[in-house]
Amino acid sequence: STHLFMRIFPERTGFYEQIALFGERVEANFSSASRDIRQAGSCYAADRNTACVMHLMRALEIGLNALAARLKVTFERREWENIINDLDLKIKEINGPHAGPLWREDQRFYAEAAKDFRYFKNAWRNHAMHAREHYDASEARSILDHVKSFMVHLAENGLSDLSVSE
Repeated sequence: STHLFMRIFPERTGFYEQIALFGERVEANFSSASRDIRQAGSCYAADRNTACVMHLMRALEIGLNALAARLKVTFERREWENIINDLDLKIKEINGPHAGPLWREDQRFYAEAAKDFRYFKNAWRNHAMHAREHYDASEARSILDHVKSFMVHLAENGLSDLSVSE
């Protein structure tokens, strides 16, 4: 009677307290997000689906900060909407050879990332963080998969939380 036991469904045990849940590359590039990513997995495993989504949005914020740092957009204590709008303006400046030999590839990557951040913000972040929505297991899993894929994409394209301090 002094112990509480939790049951984790067998299909979710691989999410509980997993270090590098999003892979080694994300773990290395976004170490400051590792706690929230691990907590998101544990919350999903424990059927705390809304908490899972909230931790995922916190992890995404680390990625947004890295993108803002890369493009020299002020991040600290600003709303996502304003940051994304400023990112859009910076991305429009990447429009010719003056922006480097890979300007087309850079412009495409940054534009896609900014677009995805806007969708994350509008679809999930605002709703989760402002207590407008509660998520069930299938929604949490879908969001977890989307965030994982996106964070892997950011890491594979060289973004990292190290660029924030540079």
